[in-house]
Amino acid sequence: MLTGGEADGKVLRSALFVDFDNVFIGLRDSSPRAAEVFSRSPEAWLSWLTRVPEVAAPRLGESAEGHAGESQGAVRRLLLTRNCYLNPVQDTKGFRAFFTRAGFRVVDCPSLTQHGKSSADIHMVMDILDILAHPVRYDEVIVMSADADFTAVMLRLRSHDRRTVSVSSSPVAHAYRAACDLVVSDEEFTRQLLGLQRSAGTVGAAADGGLSLSQLSQSSGLPEGIEEYIVDLVRKSPKAVSHASIASQLMKKFGRGQTVGGQWFGYGAFGDVLGSLTLTLDEQPLVVDFATPGYVLDPTRHSRPVPTPDATEGLEPDLAAFITAVHSTTGMPKLAPAAYRGLFEQIHAEVRDLLAAGQVYVVESVAGAVAQRCYEAGIPVTVSQVKFVLRGYELSGYWRGGPQGSSAAELAGASRDSALARCVQMGIPGTDENLALLDRWLVEE
Repeated sequence: MLTGGEADGKVLRSALFVDFDNVFIGLRDSSPRAAEVFSRSPEAWLSWLTRVPEVAAPRLGESAEGHAGESQGAVRRLLLTRNCYLNPVQDTKGFRAFFTRAGFRVVDCPSLTQHGKSSADIHMVMDILDILAHPVRYDEVIVMSADADFTAVMLRLRSHDRRTVSVSSSPVAHAYRAACDLVVSDEEFTRQLLGLQRSAGTVGAAADGGLSLSQLSQSSGLPEGIEEYIVDLVRKSPKAVSHASIASQLMKKFGRGQTVGGQWFGYGAFGDVLGSLTLTLDEQPLVVDFATPGYVLDPTRHSRPVPTPDATEGLEPDLAAFITAVHSTTGMPKLAPAAYRGLFEQIHAEVRDLLAAGQVYVVESVAGAVAQRCYEAGIPVTVSQVKFVLRGYELSGYWRGGPQGSSAAELAGASRDSALARCVQMGIPGTDENLALLDRWLVEE
């Protein structure tokens, strides 16, 4: 007999597949506190995952804001299958116990090669495809992994009329995003985890000496009065305050050592700090807009800022068309040539200072620091755009041994090579003409 929610068609029968190593490593590299919540308190984020908007799900990681005016009732997910795949050899902290307690079937996926790669992906693919022949018809499959190898299986699920959802802890390839009906981006997932860290103090203490969510919140390391300080900045401002402006003021107040140098009080990035706070003015919540470039505003006094002009405005037609095509195909940030030159200079300066200080490289922290440098230099660049460029250095192997770069020109050349590889991968030919256009965009003065 159907319940009221099922009779109304408001229940999704779902299967959840978690590539633990992929998600944990992605979070650990960008936001250690979010990684702690993910690995030690899965029951908390499972509660968040069971709620979805009633409206048609936005595609490619769009937020539900774009559907303003439509009904957004709660649609409940029934997570009938919960599988977690991890490498037992590397599970030195006993994360298995937390997932077992949260009702997961944990599948051991040891490394089968000399290179240390686990067998999680093939185990997951076989189990996901078994869903298609299951006696119970699953409406939806949720894959927690940024591995683009799952693109093919997502397309197969779509052809069988199954809804596909990706939840990732690092940026995902465009082809993978296009194969999914809904993509929860790494930024959104991290914000949700840090929000749970702050608010879900009722979750029981983690076993085996792990921190509970309430303990994590108490040990957050955020300076006293930081919420009041940010609210005061918004109160005194005649317009919406950008994230970069708030970060700049916090750096002046608390020093570079605690902010950028201290990985933003241990959170990994400024956005993680902002997402963990409860900001209210005169008992009314402030709007924290994470859509690039990001603003905090008082809805009773401030309007949303007008979008910045197109980066290709004023460029020669052939270069403008090429930049637009590469951006839409590969995701390469759509920045003007002058903005890229300034960005490479600021990356070089930040890496130089980072290495000189002997600090650990964390992509979220460095991306935030570079974006802050760009803001102070008047260069219109967002944190997510900086992170895309930094990830390109890592994925191409240029930064395989860690951050480097003897000059801004060398960084520009590495970005050009990374962009060329992305273009070829996505079907844009590496002709002499296209290489010359890449040089005009990213390298030439």
